[in-house]
Amino acid sequence: MGNAQAKVQLAFQRIVAIIGVLILLFILYLMFVNWGFIKYKLTRQFETKRFGITWRTNLLKACSVGQQHNRQLMIVYIDSRANDAGSKRLIENIMPTDLFKSMANTYIPVLCDMQQGIDITSTEKANQDEIVKRYDLGRTYGIVILADSNGYERRKVVVTKENVNEVLAKLVDGKYQPLAAPPRPQFRNPLRKKAKKAAAQVQKAVTGEGQINPQRDEEEQK
Repeated sequence: MGNAQAKVQLAFQRIVAIIGVLILLFILYLMFVNWGFIKYKLTRQFETKRFGITWRTNLLKACSVGQQHNRQLMIVYIDSRANDAGSKRLIENIMPTDLFKSMANTYIPVLCDMQQGIDITSTEKANQDEIVKRYDLGRTYGIVILADSNGYERRKVVVTKENVNEVLAKLVDGKYQPLAAPPRPQFRNPLRKKAKKAAAQVQKAVTGEGQINPQRDEEEQK
Protein backbone atom coordinates (compact mmCIF):
# COMPACT_ATOMS: atom_id res chain seq x y z
CA MET A 1 0.00 0.00 0.00
CA GLY A 2 2.75 2.37 0.96
CA ASN A 3 4.61 1.64 -2.28
CA ALA A 4 1.47 2.33 -4.32
CA GLN A 5 0.90 5.64 -2.56
CA ALA A 6 4.49 6.66 -3.22
CA LYS A 7 4.07 5.90 -6.94
CA VAL A 8 0.85 7.93 -7.09
CA GLN A 9 2.51 10.83 -5.29
CA LEU A 10 5.49 10.70 -7.62
CA ALA A 11 3.23 10.63 -10.67
CA PHE A 12 1.27 13.58 -9.32
CA GLN A 13 4.46 15.56 -8.74
CA ARG A 14 5.58 14.85 -12.29
CA ILE A 15 2.23 16.01 -13.67
CA VAL A 16 2.44 19.22 -11.63
CA ALA A 17 6.01 19.78 -12.84
CA ILE A 18 4.97 19.27 -16.47
CA ILE A 19 2.05 21.68 -16.06
CA GLY A 20 4.41 24.22 -14.49
CA VAL A 21 6.85 23.91 -17.40
CA LEU A 22 3.99 24.31 -19.92
CA ILE A 23 2.73 27.43 -18.13
CA LEU A 24 6.25 28.88 -18.08
CA LEU A 25 6.69 28.16 -21.79
CA PHE A 26 3.33 29.78 -22.55
CA ILE A 27 4.29 32.89 -20.56
CA LEU A 28 7.60 33.11 -22.44
CA TYR A 29 5.74 32.71 -25.74
CA LEU A 30 3.33 35.51 -24.80
CA MET A 31 6.28 37.73 -23.95
CA PHE A 32 7.87 36.92 -27.30
CA VAL A 33 4.81 37.72 -29.43
CA ASN A 34 4.04 40.82 -27.32
CA TRP A 35 7.56 42.21 -27.03
CA GLY A 36 6.58 45.38 -28.89
CA PHE A 37 3.64 45.92 -26.53
CA ILE A 38 5.79 45.27 -23.44
CA LYS A 39 8.49 47.66 -24.66
CA TYR A 40 5.83 50.30 -25.36
CA LYS A 41 4.41 49.99 -21.86
CA LEU A 42 7.80 50.10 -20.16
CA THR A 43 9.03 53.11 -22.17
CA ARG A 44 7.98 56.59 -21.17
CA GLN A 45 5.80 58.02 -23.93
CA PHE A 46 5.79 61.71 -22.91
CA GLU A 47 2.10 62.11 -23.72
CA THR A 48 -0.53 64.53 -22.48
CA LYS A 49 -4.18 64.88 -23.44
CA ARG A 50 -5.15 68.51 -23.95
CA PHE A 51 -7.81 70.20 -26.06
CA GLY A 52 -9.22 66.82 -27.12
CA ILE A 53 -5.90 65.68 -28.62
CA THR A 54 -3.17 63.38 -27.34
CA TRP A 55 0.14 65.22 -27.76
CA ARG A 56 3.79 64.36 -27.38
CA THR A 57 5.73 66.74 -25.18
CA ASN A 58 9.25 65.43 -25.82
CA LEU A 59 10.77 66.26 -29.21
CA LEU A 60 13.12 63.28 -29.31
CA LYS A 61 10.27 60.86 -28.59
CA ALA A 62 8.09 62.55 -31.20
CA CYS A 63 10.87 62.15 -33.77
CA SER A 64 11.24 58.48 -32.87
CA VAL A 65 7.51 57.88 -33.39
CA GLY A 66 7.59 59.90 -36.61
CA GLN A 67 10.47 57.82 -37.98
CA GLN A 68 8.77 54.59 -36.97
CA HIS A 69 5.56 55.48 -38.82
CA ASN A 70 7.01 57.73 -41.54
CA ARG A 71 5.13 60.79 -40.30
CA GLN A 72 5.99 64.47 -40.05
CA LEU A 73 5.73 66.42 -36.81
CA MET A 74 3.27 69.22 -36.09
CA ILE A 75 4.58 71.38 -33.22
CA VAL A 76 2.20 73.83 -31.55
CA TYR A 77 3.71 76.59 -29.40
CA ILE A 78 1.28 78.43 -27.12
CA ASP A 79 0.79 79.93 -23.68
CA SER A 80 -2.69 78.87 -22.60
CA ARG A 81 -2.55 81.12 -19.51
CA ALA A 82 -1.43 84.32 -21.22
CA ASN A 83 -3.66 86.96 -22.74
CA ASP A 84 -2.23 86.10 -26.12
CA ALA A 85 -4.24 86.47 -29.32
CA GLY A 86 -2.42 83.75 -31.24
CA SER A 87 -2.77 81.18 -28.47
CA LYS A 88 -6.45 81.98 -28.00
CA ARG A 89 -7.06 81.74 -31.72
CA LEU A 90 -5.52 78.29 -31.80
CA ILE A 91 -7.26 77.04 -28.67
CA GLU A 92 -10.72 78.45 -29.32
CA ASN A 93 -11.08 78.52 -33.10
CA ILE A 94 -8.63 76.08 -34.66
CA MET A 95 -7.96 73.13 -32.35
CA PRO A 96 -11.67 72.24 -31.86
CA THR A 97 -12.22 71.78 -35.62
CA ASP A 98 -12.46 68.38 -37.28
CA LEU A 99 -9.77 69.38 -39.77
CA PHE A 100 -7.25 70.15 -37.05
CA LYS A 101 -8.04 66.83 -35.33
CA SER A 102 -7.44 65.17 -38.70
CA MET A 103 -4.09 66.97 -38.87
CA ALA A 104 -3.27 65.70 -35.36
CA ASN A 105 -3.88 62.15 -36.64
CA THR A 106 -1.93 62.64 -39.86
CA TYR A 107 1.11 64.20 -38.19
CA ILE A 108 2.74 63.53 -34.82
CA PRO A 109 1.32 66.35 -32.69
CA VAL A 110 3.76 68.00 -30.28
CA LEU A 111 2.58 70.53 -27.70
CA CYS A 112 4.75 73.15 -26.04
CA ASP A 113 2.47 75.09 -23.70
CA MET A 114 4.57 77.46 -21.63
CA GLN A 115 1.78 78.20 -19.09
CA GLN A 116 3.55 81.09 -17.39
CA GLY A 117 3.13 81.05 -13.61
CA ILE A 118 2.62 77.29 -13.35
CA ASP A 119 5.17 75.16 -11.52
CA ILE A 120 6.39 72.32 -13.72
CA THR A 121 8.83 69.47 -13.22
CA SER A 122 12.44 69.65 -14.33
CA THR A 123 11.67 67.09 -17.04
CA GLU A 124 8.79 69.17 -18.41
CA LYS A 125 10.98 72.28 -18.40
CA ALA A 126 13.76 70.43 -20.21
CA ASN A 127 11.28 69.27 -22.85
CA GLN A 128 10.04 72.83 -23.39
CA ASP A 129 13.56 74.30 -23.45
CA GLU A 130 14.60 71.81 -26.13
CA ILE A 131 11.69 72.80 -28.38
CA VAL A 132 12.20 76.54 -27.79
CA LYS A 133 15.91 76.27 -28.55
CA ARG A 134 15.49 74.00 -31.58
CA TYR A 135 13.01 76.29 -33.34
CA ASP A 136 14.26 79.63 -32.00
CA LEU A 137 10.99 80.41 -30.23
CA GLY A 138 10.54 83.30 -27.82
CA ARG A 139 7.66 85.34 -26.46
CA THR A 140 5.60 85.13 -29.63
CA TYR A 141 3.01 82.40 -29.11
CA GLY A 142 0.35 80.89 -31.33
CA ILE A 143 2.84 79.19 -33.65
CA VAL A 144 2.38 75.99 -35.67
CA ILE A 145 5.49 74.31 -37.09
CA LEU A 146 5.65 71.45 -39.56
CA ALA A 147 8.87 69.45 -39.22
CA ASP A 148 10.17 66.22 -40.72
CA SER A 149 10.65 63.07 -38.67
CA ASN A 150 14.19 64.20 -37.77
CA GLY A 151 12.81 67.40 -36.28
CA TYR A 152 14.01 69.72 -39.06
CA GLU A 153 11.64 72.63 -39.61
CA ARG A 154 9.82 72.72 -42.95
CA ARG A 155 7.20 75.42 -42.44
CA LYS A 156 6.23 77.80 -39.66
CA VAL A 157 2.94 79.69 -39.30
CA VAL A 158 2.45 82.48 -36.78
CA VAL A 159 -1.29 82.46 -36.23
CA THR A 160 -3.05 85.80 -36.07
CA LYS A 161 -6.48 85.77 -37.72
CA GLU A 162 -6.16 82.64 -39.87
CA ASN A 163 -8.74 79.89 -39.82
CA VAL A 164 -7.77 76.22 -39.82
CA ASN A 165 -7.91 75.91 -43.62
CA GLU A 166 -5.57 78.87 -44.03
CA VAL A 167 -3.14 77.47 -41.45
CA LEU A 168 -3.09 74.11 -43.24
CA ALA A 169 -2.63 75.79 -46.63
CA LYS A 170 0.40 77.71 -45.36
CA LEU A 171 1.89 74.52 -43.91
CA VAL A 172 1.51 72.19 -46.90
CA ASP A 173 0.60 74.27 -49.99
CA GLY A 174 -2.45 72.13 -50.75
CA LYS A 175 -0.53 68.84 -50.51
CA TYR A 176 -2.43 67.50 -47.52
CA GLN A 177 -3.25 63.79 -47.47
CA PRO A 178 -5.19 62.85 -44.30
CA LEU A 179 -4.14 59.64 -42.61
CA ALA A 180 -5.40 57.60 -39.70
CA ALA A 181 -3.53 57.98 -36.43
CA PRO A 182 -0.49 55.67 -36.13
CA PRO A 183 -1.52 52.39 -34.50
CA ARG A 184 -0.43 51.70 -30.97
CA PRO A 185 0.93 48.27 -29.96
CA GLN A 186 -1.83 45.97 -28.73
CA PHE A 187 -1.63 42.93 -26.48
CA ARG A 188 -1.87 39.78 -28.60
CA ASN A 189 -3.34 36.57 -27.19
CA PRO A 190 -2.70 33.81 -29.75
CA LEU A 191 -5.24 31.55 -28.03
CA ARG A 192 -8.08 34.06 -28.42
CA LYS A 193 -8.24 33.72 -32.20
CA LYS A 194 -8.11 29.92 -31.97
CA ALA A 195 -10.86 29.94 -29.34
CA LYS A 196 -13.07 32.12 -31.55
CA LYS A 197 -12.47 29.83 -34.51
CA ALA A 198 -13.30 26.75 -32.43
CA ALA A 199 -16.45 28.42 -31.08
CA ALA A 200 -17.54 29.30 -34.63
CA GLN A 201 -17.01 25.70 -35.75
CA VAL A 202 -19.03 24.42 -32.81
CA GLN A 203 -21.82 26.85 -33.61
CA LYS A 204 -21.88 25.70 -37.22
CA ALA A 205 -22.01 22.09 -36.10
CA VAL A 206 -24.90 22.79 -33.71
CA THR A 207 -26.95 24.89 -36.13
CA GLY A 208 -26.12 22.80 -39.16
CA GLU A 209 -24.85 25.86 -41.05
CA GLY A 210 -22.86 24.93 -44.13
CA GLN A 211 -24.14 21.32 -44.13
CA ILE A 212 -26.17 19.70 -46.90
CA ASN A 213 -29.83 19.17 -46.06
CA PRO A 214 -30.99 16.08 -48.04
CA GLN A 215 -34.66 16.69 -47.22
CA ARG A 216 -34.49 20.22 -48.61
CA ASP A 217 -32.79 18.98 -51.79
CA GLU A 218 -35.53 16.43 -52.34
CA GLU A 219 -38.22 19.09 -51.87
CA GLU A 220 -36.47 21.38 -54.36
CA GLN A 221 -36.28 18.56 -56.94
CA LYS A 222 -40.04 17.97 -56.61
